[in-house]
Amino acid sequence: MNRLLAVARLHLMVPARAFGLPWGIVTLAWALSVALFASFGDNGDVVIVGGLFSLYVILFLSAEQAVTRTLSFALALGATRRAFYLGTCGFLAAQALAAGAVLAVLRAVERGTGGWGTRLSFFDVPYLVGGNPVQAAAAYAASLALVCAAGLAAGSVTRRWGTVGTSVLSAAAIVVPGVAVWWISAAGGLAPLGNWLAGQPAFALRTLWPLGFATVLAAIGWTAVRRTPA
Repeated sequence: MNRLLAVARLHLMVPARAFGLPWGIVTLAWALSVALFASFGDNGDVVIVGGLFSLYVILFLSAEQAVTRTLSFALALGATRRAFYLGTCGFLAAQALAAGAVLAVLRAVERGTGGWGTRLSFFDVPYLVGGNPVQAAAAYAASLALVCAAGLAAGSVTRRWGTVGTSVLSAAAIVVPGVAVWWISAAGGLAPLGNWLAGQPAFALRTLWPLGFATVLAAIGWTAVRRTPA
């Protein structure tokens, strides 16, 4: 446990990168969105913007760099690959949980202020989150965990196989879903699949499924990291 905490602390050596950069960009995107739509005046419509997804992009890149930039340093300090990976996963999970809680609070404030007085929907993203603040926090955390796991897997593959591995992984991320959709469509299964998804509880779609995919991606990352040279 001490080794895992030591690895987690490695990722906090530069707090500005871990916290300042992602939240600074989100704050800037939010402030610009509020200022822009306030200048338009209230036209009675709720305006949904995608500025929040900048946080997802930054966390993806941060998770990727957590492997590509920190693994060698951690191994040089005596950490094992297993301790490094588990500690990194724990750090990213804690980051996703904390961010989910913060976003749920901001969503509640946004709803209570009528979209910051401009009918702006910045944090309250349809289909991504819903329900009460606890459910919203869980959905935010799950989606952020999925993005972090994707970044972790991408960084692990890059660290193990370089640009070739990254290219193959990127191609697989595009080709595999496309082939799956084509195969399901050819088999006449799109309508049953759509009905099945429509019948799923919102909690499962917004929280459980993202966590399941995050676990799979984390396992993929481990298969690469465990044999990565120092």
